[in-house]
Amino acid sequence: MQWIQRVALFALVLGSPVMSAAQATQPPAAAVAQNTTGTVTQDPDNHWIASGFVGSNFGRNAETASTEVGGSIGYLWKSKFGAEFDTGFTPSFELQSNFFGLGIKPQINTYMANAIAAAPLGPAAAWQPYISGGVGAISLMSGDEGEAANFLNPNGTKFGGNVGGGLMAFAGKVGFKADVRYYRAAGAYQTSVADITPAVSPSPTSPAPPSSPSPSPAPTPTPPPGPYIVPTAGTAQIASDGVTSKQLVDTALSGLAFWRANVGVALRW
Repeated sequence: MQWIQRVALFALVLGSPVMSAAQATQPPAAAVAQNTTGTVTQDPDNHWIASGFVGSNFGRNAETASTEVGGSIGYLWKSKFGAEFDTGFTPSFELQSNFFGLGIKPQINTYMANAIAAAPLGPAAAWQPYISGGVGAISLMSGDEGEAANFLNPNGTKFGGNVGGGLMAFAGKVGFKADVRYYRAAGAYQTSVADITPAVSPSPTSPAPPSSPSPSPAPTPTPPPGPYIVPTAGTAQIASDGVTSKQLVDTALSGLAFWRANVGVALRW
């Protein structure tokens, strides 16, 4: 009987360290409950996305390619649907029109509010091909300065739209964005001023007094029929038969259409 008590005491001495180690490795009940009930409140599939790009305008009414810079900012829900504001600036647009066919290259700016539909692919939606389109404004500035600018009234803006698609790719928060878009301003495009209706000139209220006869001046060459834009000493002035400068700028911008391709850096958060 005594030897049984000794064996039990020996087993208790050996088992105490094992039980202590097991209790040390077992997490507290509160910690287990915290781990099982804790959740991530921020949805990783919803993102703000901002990008800056450089690209080129080409095709349609862009006679040759011209460099454009711009940027966009938008929001994607579930990496699938969203909206963005996109803007682009072309300092020297190669306009295919005889309005500005004498070495004058106007600045074309675009301001668009677009809807986006994307298809997230890969882990963490690293690849996102997308399509987008929307409406906004397309503006034209002739680039003249000083008195010529005041005379020409070179600023013009038309309602317009765009549609296109591209690809975004991310490694974490940083990535790139590339797309191709088609832009068009409202109205019918014209490459000639022949169809512009001249402005009505006010008729005199009283006949002019007769002038005294004077010697006839020597005949001078007759200029070609207007209206047209004539560059003079680095600026420009309009020679027209009743056509205003605003009519020329509005007609040059009306129906303007071109393609834009660009690539740039993108950030999401």
